[in-house]
Amino acid sequence: SCRNCPPNWAETSRRLQQPAMDPVSFASSSKLLELRWAREGHRRHRQKVSSIKHSQALPSEPPPKSYPHLTVRLKKLQQEEERNAEIDRENRLLVEKLSGIINKPSDRLDNWNAYESAQLQIVHKASERRRRQRALMRDNQAMSNRLLGIRSSYDHTEHKHIKEMLDSTTKDYTFNTGGRRAGGGTWIRSAGAQRPPHSFAHAVVVGLYIRQGHSKPWRANAKQAKPRQVPQKLYDNEARMLMKVCNKIVQPNEILLKCLVKKSPKQRQAIRVRFRELYDLDLESQLKQSLPKEYRGLVEGLLHNPYLKVVTEIHANIKDIDPFALLTRCTQHDKACLKKLLDVYKKRN
Repeated sequence: SCRNCPPNWAETSRRLQQPAMDPVSFASSSKLLELRWAREGHRRHRQKVSSIKHSQALPSEPPPKSYPHLTVRLKKLQQEEERNAEIDRENRLLVEKLSGIINKPSDRLDNWNAYESAQLQIVHKASERRRRQRALMRDNQAMSNRLLGIRSSYDHTEHKHIKEMLDSTTKDYTFNTGGRRAGGGTWIRSAGAQRPPHSFAHAVVVGLYIRQGHSKPWRANAKQAKPRQVPQKLYDNEARMLMKVCNKIVQPNEILLKCLVKKSPKQRQAIRVRFRELYDLDLESQLKQSLPKEYRGLVEGLLHNPYLKVVTEIHANIKDIDPFALLTRCTQHDKACLKKLLDVYKKRN
């Protein structure tokens, strides 16, 4: 290293002797020129550093301007006051509680014992309820007086006039809704009628579409409704399930609910008849024998035949040869009821 050079120059000389590691940079062609340029840059740097004036060397210069709103900080003072007020309030409440605990009698509990009597509350609520009821009655009476005092604005003469106008505009025509061979689609003029209505829609509005010989044209060509035929297999399934209940094979609750409770009285009697046809046994007696005692009332209510009692009385009258009682009993029922009684009598005897 060179003696006249500072310590950093020795390091600079050592770096200049080494090849450049950066692939972008290029090695200098003259190491002497590179050393001179480095020395000149260092000299300029040291000259600039020595020309800097320190702040302590300039006591005459004024300090930077200070702003009062940054020094006082009113928002922070306000927050501190609010926090102090909250603390004072909590302290006051604590002092009141402590004073109440200290000054209380020794024979009382630390709770609130000033309860209102329940009787007083009931009396107060009853008086309030009576007061509201009287106010409601006064309002209703006032409304009734106003309604009775108002004169009716309904003009019956105008209504009569409008009704006469509507009757005069509606003509007596009927429309034949039959097929082409039956002369369908033609208007039939009645006696005293002047002209047919203007359109098909007008005839629908005034209700003139009534086929000749039929009061309900939409039911004229309808087929006669046949009675619904319940499949016999359904009754067979119900009878088999009830037989399982009688034999104590299954639980009775669900089977009774499905087979008897959810059925109509007519279906229950049909199931009872089908049970007798399949097993030659009475369903009611079999259920009473197999089920516990608490089920007997339910079985009697479900399988009770309302015509059985009447048939028994009629049979007794026939045996006693009492025609007056028999005639009185039979005349109390209509034709349909007598037919059902006859069916029950035939099945019983």
